Amino acid sequence: MTEAADGSPGLFERNLELFRRRFPEVHERLTAIRTPLSSIIRDQGVPVDIDLGSGRLYKCDGRELALAQARDFIETPRRVGYQVVNAMSGDSPSSARLFNSMLDSVVRHKATVLTGAPVCRAGFLFVFGLGLGHHLPTLVESLTVDWVVVVEAIDEFVLHSLATIDWSAIADRCDQTGTKLSFVLGELPVQLVRDLAVLVEEQGDLGIDGSYYYRHYPSWALDKAFEDLVNNVPLKMIQRGYFEDERKMLWNTIANLQKYDCHMLSGDFQLPISAPAFLITSGPSVDNDIEYIKKWRDHAVIFSGGSSLQILLAHGIVPDYHVELENVVQVWDFFEHMLDLNAERFPERRFTGIKLVASATVNPRISALFDESYYFFRDSVVSTRCFKGDFPEMTAIGPNVANTIVAVAARMGFRHVYLFGMDCGWRDGESHHSKNTAYYTSKTFKTGKMVGDYSFPGNFGGTIQSNLVLSWTRDMLEGKVTKFGLRAFNCSDGGFIKGTVPKLSEALEFEGQPLDREAIYARVRKDATFLAKGSYLPRFDFPAYIAEIDAFEAAIDGLYAAIQREGHDFRWMLHRLTEINRNWVTSPYSHVYAMFVGPTIGMAKCGCVFLNRIEDPDELAAVFADFLATYHALLKEMVDETRAIFQEGKAWIDGGPEPQWAKGLQTTPGYTF
Repeated sequence: MTEAADGSPGLFERNLELFRRRFPEVHERLTAIRTPLSSIIRDQGVPVDIDLGSGRLYKCDGRELALAQARDFIETPRRVGYQVVNAMSGDSPSSARLFNSMLDSVVRHKATVLTGAPVCRAGFLFVFGLGLGHHLPTLVESLTVDWVVVVEAIDEFVLHSLATIDWSAIADRCDQTGTKLSFVLGELPVQLVRDLAVLVEEQGDLGIDGSYYYRHYPSWALDKAFEDLVNNVPLKMIQRGYFEDERKMLWNTIANLQKYDCHMLSGDFQLPISAPAFLITSGPSVDNDIEYIKKWRDHAVIFSGGSSLQILLAHGIVPDYHVELENVVQVWDFFEHMLDLNAERFPERRFTGIKLVASATVNPRISALFDESYYFFRDSVVSTRCFKGDFPEMTAIGPNVANTIVAVAARMGFRHVYLFGMDCGWRDGESHHSKNTAYYTSKTFKTGKMVGDYSFPGNFGGTIQSNLVLSWTRDMLEGKVTKFGLRAFNCSDGGFIKGTVPKLSEALEFEGQPLDREAIYARVRKDATFLAKGSYLPRFDFPAYIAEIDAFEAAIDGLYAAIQREGHDFRWMLHRLTEINRNWVTSPYSHVYAMFVGPTIGMAKCGCVFLNRIEDPDELAAVFADFLATYHALLKEMVDETRAIFQEGKAWIDGGPEPQWAKGLQTTPGYTF
């Protein structure tokens, strides 16, 4: 394949015909351009620039610029790949076992694991900006990837490329190397981001290691889409979910529904409640707002979330509803700390006057501390897949309790909301939470200075520092405000949340009489479904779920046997795991797959960190054999333990003894379960 075509006669027509056959949607867009607003500038017949009408794109010989740019990129490319921090979860002994076994294998076989980008074939080559396209043949020739994605905001530039480069040669090269070739076209960043997300999702988390990110020319739309992609791809690489986390959610859900009366909230939106709601979390700025929250407490329904309950109680404010997302055993310790600090207010060591709103996966000791329990089925987890029945699940509740409190309050009917302490970051790393939280008041949970890798504009000006999870939280909050149609005022002196109206707490003003709280409580209670303890779970077919566990075990055994029998490599394994993950909905283990998706994919990510970075084929084969054996053995253990949970749960529901795990006590020192 030549570096670039010379704009020879007939090139445009040949390319247009190729697009008609291979890229019909792009072809339709290009043929709709009747009178282009831009035109090609040629030098001795060779396209070298684009006349934009008000100036030129390159302002020089674009062919020379593009070729030099491409060669420089190949020499020092921008890539994003898996890192050691992606290799394990600190709260998962099984994850640690795999990671340590990989280290032992590398040492035992004297294998060299390179740092940085993988040595294997990369996932994507994202080309942001086509222009005339002179850079594309060199990039495609030099970089072997699974998928080349050309991202362009101006359709006319794609049209001009048909007269500039030989697209047939590019397509042939991709065919020879088994590389997909796609276009993502759109004038606005939101269009580009949406379509890029579809391609990344199709490729799967296991197929993006070492992807290339190339920028050709400055463009607002392309730059915003580039920034979004580069910031969000690392979220695909982190360990999202692990066996021990799903296990405790399954334990806790069974225990909560068996041991306590509850009101089950629907994930559907209830009719609006006209009363405003104060949604309060623990960002550092809430300390400056607390006197105004207290001043207007009688004119709004108060929701605390997570550790913000301690803040409110410290100032004599008893919230109406307390929202919890975390399933960890340490939540009990947080509450014990709060009760110690408020012994006079709560002499019975219960949060009298407060109603709990929590995922059914919350630790089972928690419900007994509150007047009433309102549960919901959180999305994506195994306990919801198995036990939600006809209840719509509560979506978009993560990654932390700030998202939960907004998502749940909106579903309950509260769409006129004021956000406090939702900073999504900090101005000073020493002040990362309210001073009235256990992060400062408890020796057990005390947290030092935080350092941020992200930054964004402040709600009241300036710049906010943040980390990956809090930045993700902010993105999710922005989506909720728009999607849920919230009338939202952000009183937090943290990150600006698009869609909200910044409002200083001292500017709050409410007229009229205090709220009729009892009427509001009655309305929420009426919208929920009451479930008496022990009445809900008997309707579910536990033996059917055990059969699904058996089916998943057979699938993993089959994968392991095929690799052993046919000599497949790690790359083949990743493709097969991606297919399993993509098709779980129609699989014979659709209800229980959520139990295993975290370790199935997460442990493979650990493999990527090591196996994608070993050049020597003999060393790679030896380490892969060890990885495969440990991977298979760990999944078998998880299958056996999950089967036992369903068996013990079924026996308990049928009148047998309460399982030890239903007590909600710590089972493994140093972990969250």
